Amino acid sequence: MDNGFNPIAGHRLDQASMEARSTDSSGQSPNRDFEELFHRVASERGMSSREKREGLVRLGTITEETPTVSHMLMQYSGDSEQCWDIVHDPVNRDKPFRDMSRGETVWLDPGSKEIVFGENPGAEPNAAHGSPSPAPDTVSDLFHDEQSRTSGMPTLSTGNLNQAVTSYSGTPYSRLDCYELVVQGLKDMGVDYSGRKGLQHQLMQRARQEERAPNAYLTGEGLIRSLGSRVFQQDVSGISHPEGTARELMRSLGNRLEPGMILSLSTPSGGHTGVISRKDGQWTFINSGRIQHAVDGENIRHGVAEEDLHSELAGWLERAGEKGQSLSISVGRLSPDKLSRFTDPQEGLSTTA
Repeated sequence: MDNGFNPIAGHRLDQASMEARSTDSSGQSPNRDFEELFHRVASERGMSSREKREGLVRLGTITEETPTVSHMLMQYSGDSEQCWDIVHDPVNRDKPFRDMSRGETVWLDPGSKEIVFGENPGAEPNAAHGSPSPAPDTVSDLFHDEQSRTSGMPTLSTGNLNQAVTSYSGTPYSRLDCYELVVQGLKDMGVDYSGRKGLQHQLMQRARQEERAPNAYLTGEGLIRSLGSRVFQQDVSGISHPEGTARELMRSLGNRLEPGMILSLSTPSGGHTGVISRKDGQWTFINSGRIQHAVDGENIRHGVAEEDLHSELAGWLERAGEKGQSLSISVGRLSPDKLSRFTDPQEGLSTTA
């Protein structure tokens, strides 16, 4: 348990950084399907032959109203997470997005997700690949199954993170705070975090492009959005019965939990993150902080330990209620496809959950 992140290390969560979405009755975020949205909007716009060229889709032109590629993608979807998935796809990592001139035309290859510049792109987008890739029949094929691209690679999954962080039990907080613990587990899985094209660089680049503090996405929520998908998100306010609310949350989580999922907790004044686990039929939380609910009698008071998940939630609800604050709770499952963007296939773990 921890009362807040070390702001010097850049791990504090603020309310704005959560960008929490409402949930449906199942607890799932009603994350609009970008594939369907892109298809629908493209159809509504009745793309002319000029807007479809050599299998490309014309996104638009750099203007004062649409100064970046992400602005153009957002016009189609309204879903920032999916837009960033395209911008940060490996095929676009080295594109000079920050150096684009006003008036430059931007195209998207739905088959490869490659973003191409120029008024007459022709065969340019696929020239570097030797031969053109077949264009999809419709723009709805934009998010086709990527398994063919990653076949043969070791499969990383949510369960691997549980295995990785467990080994750090007993490590002092001074060596690993809560965010650093999750990051270290990801590194042990083979995730490139600190490299020139690593996850940290992309999270900070995203923050700069959105004119936010450089560390705005160096959070548990930022990791969930970049490497997986939410399975649960809820904002709790007006907290008067922490224990009862914690029981309700555990019931809502129900069968959604898996060992290795990332849990992010946030109030307006601080936050915390760690990894869901299970021990002796009990849901637990591997984290680094002030330890009050250790499940195996560990002696460490301020460091990495496995705590009872229900008690941890109740503790955060109690503190938020005492301060008259809301508590935002997000749980995310890692995605093998998203993980593959930051892993060396020769170094990642090969086991599956």
